[in-house]
Amino acid sequence: MKNQESLDSYIWFNGKIDRLDAEKLLENDGDYMVRSSSSSSNFALTVRWNDNSFHFIIIKQGLNWILDDDELKFKSIPSLIEYYVKMKKQVSKLSQALLINPVNVLNIQSNSRKIILPVLKNKAIDLATLEAIKNEIIAMDTFRLANHIMESELVYFQTKDDILLPSGHQRRNEFILRDLALRYFLGCGCILGNKTKSHQVIDKLICTACELYQTLKSVPGFCMLMRVFSSNLVQHSVAFKTFKSSDFTSATVTLEHVLFPAYKSIKSSDHLFNNPSDQIPDLITCYQILNSESLDEFDIDEMALILTQTRCAFRDRENRLMAIRSKLTNFERTKSFQHLLSTKYHFKFLFGQSSMITLDRFGLLDKTLKCMSQ
Repeated sequence: MKNQESLDSYIWFNGKIDRLDAEKLLENDGDYMVRSSSSSSNFALTVRWNDNSFHFIIIKQGLNWILDDDELKFKSIPSLIEYYVKMKKQVSKLSQALLINPVNVLNIQSNSRKIILPVLKNKAIDLATLEAIKNEIIAMDTFRLANHIMESELVYFQTKDDILLPSGHQRRNEFILRDLALRYFLGCGCILGNKTKSHQVIDKLICTACELYQTLKSVPGFCMLMRVFSSNLVQHSVAFKTFKSSDFTSATVTLEHVLFPAYKSIKSSDHLFNNPSDQIPDLITCYQILNSESLDEFDIDEMALILTQTRCAFRDRENRLMAIRSKLTNFERTKSFQHLLSTKYHFKFLFGQSSMITLDRFGLLDKTLKCMSQ
């Protein structure tokens, strides 16, 4: 079904689940999910509120969607859900239910599995270890992984604003290296070793990018993953080429027709989502511009845009940090996820040592990985 394929990337969509099973999955007030209606071609919204479960039909009327008998019309189901979540609007006056926490059966199943990352050897890019890491990434809860990425990206913004001055060159360089290490680490999972597992890692990271962009609206985290997917290393790898011709049609369409256009828009637009005042821009690109000896690789308009966005963001840093932290209020942190995103872990895997690496080492690493991925 075309409508269902377009919803698969959203955490609140659960496909074909009957109402009784849906009720069992919703435990707390504000838990909600969208599912395919068992009695029609429409969709159903199930919400938990005041210890009761409520079911509402999402109906297609012409080119629009409406919720039960509400007069509000929306061009898509995601825009309908986003409106009720963002505006904190009651789903109905009778139930008084609010949409607070999206629930997905796959995430609940994966949460029951304890994630344990392998201990790294003093050996660069050990493929046996990589397969174990890929298995753990595949098993991770997508939404929690996205939250951990969003939180880890805050480190670029929590630093003192003198990082934008010439004297902040070394600190900016450390952040650039940190970003590079994470991207090459995730890139290895996408292009090296068992192709089937690599395809599953790519699919997992596409879903994570969707959560960062559509649900959490995290510009730094989203841009980091899009730099992974748009890199020559990943784009020209055998694993990525075969992924696009494999069974992951929905993920490929999402990447090519939703995520890449969104990434391009963020790089060229002066509006970050609907409310730029509570967003953090793509700071790594800004730091790269400030540290670059030659600006030939940067588009002038994009360069001016990101520098302006960064300047405005640091001027309003406390308010923006407060807005991001509010999104993480009920976020349950897990050591295994934090370990996965730690720079020492990335350096140890990529280079066989956990100490700071220089930029020129990544140039050599890139050449090595290109050969290994063919």
